[in-house]
Amino acid sequence: MAGSLPRSALFSWGGSREPRRAPSPSCSCSQQDPERPTRASAAGQGSRPTRLKLVPPLILACLIAIAAAPRSTDPLVLSAQHKLDVIQSGKAKPGSVFVFTLAELNAWGRNEVKALFPEGVRNTRLELGKGTATAYMMVDFLKIRHGKKLETGWLLSKMLEGERPLRVSGRIESAHGRATVHLTLVSISGVPISGATLDFLVETFFLPLYPDAKINQPFDLHDNVDHIEVLPSEARAVIKR
Repeated sequence: MAGSLPRSALFSWGGSREPRRAPSPSCSCSQQDPERPTRASAAGQGSRPTRLKLVPPLILACLIAIAAAPRSTDPLVLSAQHKLDVIQSGKAKPGSVFVFTLAELNAWGRNEVKALFPEGVRNTRLELGKGTATAYMMVDFLKIRHGKKLETGWLLSKMLEGERPLRVSGRIESAHGRATVHLTLVSISGVPISGATLDFLVETFFLPLYPDAKINQPFDLHDNVDHIEVLPSEARAVIKR
């Protein structure tokens, strides 16, 4: 599956970019009543706002970001983007529910990742559970930094160069216009990462990219969104009454 990631959102990421509007197909949404800490752990202990939302470039970006993705002709991307545009415009009916299918989230997320990470990330995939999300991807940390024009020392570059499978899992809680993403697992090449190693990766790679992102801390959703619901087959944005 969300996370630094870059732009205005259903919540505030920080470091936002101007959204680019995609064409607006007919809306397929359902309308029904219904400080950044200094350490993190893969078990979600210790709070860390990071655009890991490591998960937000992916999990959160896919689930609840309300930033415009690059233009695409993919109907799934256009459908998801249209719903995001309606929410962001403030024209959503009070109490309505916008449903984002897993297929829409994956298509939108892949499209977004291409813009966020021109190099260094591929084969992204999002899986959802009840209140949970997991993002899978192939990552080359060194290429990500190069793509963001960030320098990396020679020794560190030799230690971390090369592509590796990355998995990031999080538990999402949301209510009353706020949400919290609890980081539950980060693994590289199948090996769980936690403690000082995770802190090192976050501080070395992700904070320089997404300094205002948040993990394990509440953050505000877009003004008119009451809460986010995450289910195995979809995610829902519920508008305030």
